[in-house]
This record gives sequence, C-alpha cells and structure tokens, in this order.
Amino acid sequence: MQMQGNKINAFLLIFLVVLVFPQYADAADLERLKGMPYLEAREILISEGWIPYISGSEHLEEDDSRLFGNGRDLWEQGVQEIDACSGTGLGHCVMYFQNSKANKLKVITIGEAFEGDVSQIVVHGLRILKKETV
Repeated sequence: MQMQGNKINAFLLIFLVVLVFPQYADAADLERLKGMPYLEAREILISEGWIPYISGSEHLEEDDSRLFGNGRDLWEQGVQEIDACSGTGLGHCVMYFQNSKANKLKVITIGEAFEGDVSQIVVHGLRILKKETV
C-alpha cells in the first residue's frame, strides 16, 4: 500500500511542477544545453520555439558592446540576439530569447572564437526571466 502512496505523491509532484509551475519544468529541461557549443544549442532552442530576441538596433556602431570579445565573430555567424560580450576574461557573452508565453531566456556563454571559428564558445548558464526583468 505504501508503494501506491509513493506513486501518487510522485504523480502529484510532477503535476504541480509541470502544470502549475511550468517555468521550472522549462528551466530543468534547458539544463541539458550547458556545455554545448552555442550554435548547436541555439538551433535546438529555435527548434523548440525560442525566438532570438534582438535587444538593440540591427545596425552596429564600432563601440557597441555587442561587438566586444567574441561578439563580432558571433554576429558574423548570424547571431543577432547578443546583448553584450566581454572583451576580457572567459569571453562571456549574454544572449536573449523569447518564447510564445512571453518568457525571456538569458543564455550566458564562455569560450573564445579563433579566427572566426566560434565552435569553442559554449553555453555556460541559462535562466528563464520574468518579462519585466529584461
């Protein structure tokens, strides 16, 4: 009888997480992208309904923070969802996506491009944000 009770409790927990708190289920699912090359993770996100969110003008000025560090190389690969890139350290970049539920997704990358090759830039962190925090 206790086994039956554990199954019911597990079902209720899954029900609450997936239906009542879907953002947590989404966040847990996104963890699988950590460590993945960014362009590969980007394709998966887009195929799952996340839309690249362009936070600035589509035209860049030379001093635009989106061009710092790896930014220029990523931009030239068609990555326009860049919010900012660091010119030093681990080469952090921040990108944003939005889904049909108006959730925003913040993606942080690390790694360095080498002569235009961005394959070493990987997903370091992901976080679903409330609409008003972006």
